[in-house]
Amino acid sequence: VGWGLGGVVVVIVVLGVFLGVVGGGVYIRDGVTIACSTQTDLSRAVLVLNGYAGAHAGWRQYRTLGAMALDLCAVADGTFDGSVACTVDAINPWDYLGGVLVLTEAGGHVGDLHDRPLVSLSTGTRRTLVSAGSPELFATLVDRRRTMPSGRPPSGTP
Repeated sequence: VGWGLGGVVVVIVVLGVFLGVVGGGVYIRDGVTIACSTQTDLSRAVLVLNGYAGAHAGWRQYRTLGAMALDLCAVADGTFDGSVACTVDAINPWDYLGGVLVLTEAGGHVGDLHDRPLVSLSTGTRRTLVSAGSPELFATLVDRRRTMPSGRPPSGTP
């Protein structure tokens, strides 16, 4: 299964529209081009996490936005240095593919924790995504995520 021709992620809260075109780059609002962070050092990285992190993996700070496509777009425009899905195989392709296209067109890196293809037409496909603006941070985040416990909050946590 191959890529489509484009992807659009609309962020209603800030009235932003991310538009990615295969081989044509990525833009946000009024045709302004965007670029990923070049951060390589995890201890200086600000991440966006999807789900509950079962452990601190050495990042500087993190935020939780709650939507994988938005997380990936925030990495694509340099708002964050990388993203980590803390849940295991909980994200559907329709929740991330538009963001994957935007991020890759912006020069970022994204993959499944278990090296499975991101594009799949199989019912029930779920993935555990990790992304970063730089290849060095991406490799570090994949390694750290593989050693993190499952993202489940402690019992009694709302």
